[in-house]
Amino acid sequence: MDMFTAAQEKGYKAERYEFDEHLDKFDLTLKHPKRLLVVLCSSTGDGEAPDNGNKFFRYLNKNAKIARDSGKEDAKIFSHLKFT
Repeated sequence: MDMFTAAQEKGYKAERYEFDEHLDKFDLTLKHPKRLLVVLCSSTGDGEAPDNGNKFFRYLNKNAKIARDSGKEDAKIFSHLKFT
């Protein structure tokens, strides 16, 4: 049984996406009081992340840098997000 199915069976409202879908199907900037992001990633070759995983990582880093550089509290777009 995968993590998504197990979460649903335990009564959690779970959603599953691929890294490529982060701009089209889900928005990490939306504030939800009980939202938890679980990132589960495979590896390829010598333990490297897949291409879409690298793209997602660059997206996170770029937006975190923008938030840090702006100095504005409301620009910290991931500050509300709990993740593992």
